[in-house]
Amino acid sequence: MTDSWATPGWILDLFPGFFDPCPLDCPDHLLDDLLGTWKTEGIPGIFINPPYSDVTPWIEKAIRTIENDEIGIPIVMLLNHDCSTRWFARLHEHGARILMFSGRLRFGDAKSNPRPSMLVIL
Repeated sequence: MTDSWATPGWILDLFPGFFDPCPLDCPDHLLDDLLGTWKTEGIPGIFINPPYSDVTPWIEKAIRTIENDEIGIPIVMLLNHDCSTRWFARLHEHGARILMFSGRLRFGDAKSNPRPSMLVIL
């Protein structure tokens, strides 16, 4: 499994101007920095397609950000739909809105995702 899944362009088009704190193929040492402070002035929201091998730090950062009311903009995450995980339960506990995709998403030139996907909005 790879973490190099480029967000389909049509999904990104739904969120123009959103800040992406987790760019594709970002080195691990920079990802740690991006989990720190999110500069959100002048943007309509945050869109995250986190590394699927470890989504938990990104989900926890989003929840902390919303809990602490650090920002007044939506945080949207593209995730695998897996309601059996602790992170899914955490999102549900914090009132996340979940939008399921019909069928499997295709990421770039790759085959379709072997798992169903969802957008989560906090």
